Amino acid sequence: DFTQTLFAGAFLYFAVVVVFSLLFYVGGNGCTNEKEHNFESSLVLSIHTMSTVGYGSVYPTSKYCNAVMFFQNVANIALVAILTSALFLQFSRTRLSIEFSSHAVLYQLPPQQHHIHVSACSSKPTQPTKCN
Repeated sequence: DFTQTLFAGAFLYFAVVVVFSLLFYVGGNGCTNEKEHNFESSLVLSIHTMSTVGYGSVYPTSKYCNAVMFFQNVANIALVAILTSALFLQFSRTRLSIEFSSHAVLYQLPPQQHHIHVSACSSKPTQPTKCN
């Protein structure tokens, strides 16, 4: 279902943002250039990193936080690729299919009648095939 995929993707995206915010927060003052280290600045840094906006108002200043930022960028690229392919599969999934019979029905018509007989069949995995 499209809506389930969309909501699951959005939840996963924001969960990754929060997890990396916590990693930035654990890094201490080296993760943000701000004087006061708090979770809000770590969250802003994570959002800037995940969205690849990078306004420059908050940036990492330690090797640990640069490493966390690198891994968040890698996770972001993978996550966007996975979510894009999942949504594409939802749009490109075929809804109808044509099945051909493994049995042919032959019968002789009088010479004056010329027509093609088409038989419409319905089959479900749990029910036998029914043809008209």
